[in-house]
Amino acid sequence: MAATRNAAFAAAEIALVAIKQNRKSTWSELVSSGIDTRLSAEQLELVNRNLHVVEQLQVSTGAHVTVTWCPECDKIAFLAQGSPPAKCTLTLRCPGSPVKAGAQRRAGAA
Repeated sequence: MAATRNAAFAAAEIALVAIKQNRKSTWSELVSSGIDTRLSAEQLELVNRNLHVVEQLQVSTGAHVTVTWCPECDKIAFLAQGSPPAKCTLTLRCPGSPVKAGAQRRAGAA
């Protein structure tokens, strides 16, 4: 079992909260707007190290893209809409249950 959250998943959670709080659709749109995201230096560094995932996130009507993470096998996957699968399908015979990014508030997303 993974001891801590996957770094890319943690970055996705941080980015999704910032995107939603600032009423933007993507990380690129948020950054180009010049709005102060009020992220800590550590949070911003984590997001920047995982731009390959964060840049794929989208929060808009009809085109919502987020990330799921399995705490058992430590794998992530993109999720278009809806709930994550009840059972992990990312690793053969993994007993884990994936969780969806963006489900928690900013204070807990560090």
